[in-house]
Amino acid sequence: MLGETMRADGDLIQNQQLRNAYDKLEEADFFQDLLSGLCYQQTLVPVSTLVIFSGNEESKSYPDRFTLEEQIAFMLSAFVNACYSVVEHVRRERRLHNLAKEFCAKHPDFYGSGPTGGIRTVATHFRPVFPVQAEGVEHITPGPFDLFSDEELEEMGAVFTGEPSPFRKKFYLSPEGRQDPLPVLCQGHHMELSRFLGECRRALRED
Repeated sequence: MLGETMRADGDLIQNQQLRNAYDKLEEADFFQDLLSGLCYQQTLVPVSTLVIFSGNEESKSYPDRFTLEEQIAFMLSAFVNACYSVVEHVRRERRLHNLAKEFCAKHPDFYGSGPTGGIRTVATHFRPVFPVQAEGVEHITPGPFDLFSDEELEEMGAVFTGEPSPFRKKFYLSPEGRQDPLPVLCQGHHMELSRFLGECRRALRED
């Protein structure tokens, strides 16, 4: 329905700001899927664009222009900005303003202020956030490829790429410290945002 947002369970969302927030959550999900595909498959997005110089048309392919790390950085930036837009739409609803502030305060790794603050703050206001590849990092949350041995991963890599597994070296925000791979980190935050919007809807019903 044009101008209306339906949850997956068919429940119509009446509040305009929450409708906007759920739309932005869908946008975040879109970029999270693309980011996960880049990180796990480790193949470039086959996108082409048409560039016009002085009236001459020249076709350029994004894989020729950007590295895998750069494409992941672009997707990460798009994802975290969509996430922030979710919170901003909630913040504009007067009755939910404090809930939005509390949510950001609970997630400084995404929304903390300053040049060494959260991912979204740094990527938007200070510098690109480029991923790094590393092996043997201790994970906070087990991901899908933590379930397989190194030998099994090697076999999976041969099936997908014809080479030893690309899955062993995962993408992280940092090469050191206990942390989740980028796809797991982003998926987890997307789930937190979904729960947050559910909390907002309950707060409006009880108001």
